[in-house]
Amino acid sequence: MKAGIPVKINCNVLIYQTNTAFLTLHVYLIPRDPGLQEAMDNRNVSYGYKVIRKPHPEKSLKMRDRFILKADVNGAKVSPKDLKLRCESRGPNFFEVYIENPDRNFTLNLTQKNDRQPVWTHEIRKGEYQSMVNMQEIETHQTKQHFSSLQLSNFEQHSMDEHLSPLQAAKVTKDRERLLKMLEHLKLEEFKQFKWFLKDGDILAGLPCIPSSRLENADMLDLVDLMLQTYNQQSVEVTKKVFRTINRNDLVQTLLDTSSESKGNWNCNHFS
Repeated sequence: MKAGIPVKINCNVLIYQTNTAFLTLHVYLIPRDPGLQEAMDNRNVSYGYKVIRKPHPEKSLKMRDRFILKADVNGAKVSPKDLKLRCESRGPNFFEVYIENPDRNFTLNLTQKNDRQPVWTHEIRKGEYQSMVNMQEIETHQTKQHFSSLQLSNFEQHSMDEHLSPLQAAKVTKDRERLLKMLEHLKLEEFKQFKWFLKDGDILAGLPCIPSSRLENADMLDLVDLMLQTYNQQSVEVTKKVFRTINRNDLVQTLLDTSSESKGNWNCNHFS
């Protein structure tokens, strides 16, 4: 605002499709700033969201005006009811568009609150949003299959555990403690990388990948349990491979040292 006169600026409409079960779009109205757009893209892509790119509004818009977004499809829910156009370099607000079962193309219309004429209108095509929905369905199916196999594996493991010797049972407990202790040495970014590589079939060299949906919110305790359920006695070797991949060879050496100590203790106990 200058001397009470509303300032008009060029704007961008940014659309991101979230990775939720039903179609959910986050729609931002922001000043046209390549740096801000790049930061928004990077942030949303890091969340696993899909960018749906559309042309920007042709006309400049007034700062501090309020705008309304509508979708021409039955059952669409848009919130909040309106948004104020303003400069927010960190965490700008957005419209959330929720459509439970879309089955066609639909149009988004952005209008100034006190004016019925749209300032921006564009079609969201079925092919643009459906590919991500299909991927989610595939991953959900894979997760169910994986969970079923884990249930069977856990049942078989339980049956086996009943026949484990005290030394074998102690080894399983020791592996769990060793893995947890090693993971505690990772920084937050390294921990994220570690989980990411558990989805990489090339790194795992034929071993099963853990589905993204199970890794996403797993903390260190959850992750150790997932690895033991999935890789059993190979969990320590998988951990070493991933540590090498993220350049934490110091932790590989620590695992090797603790492994040698464990074997030495086992031999002493075995022959005592």
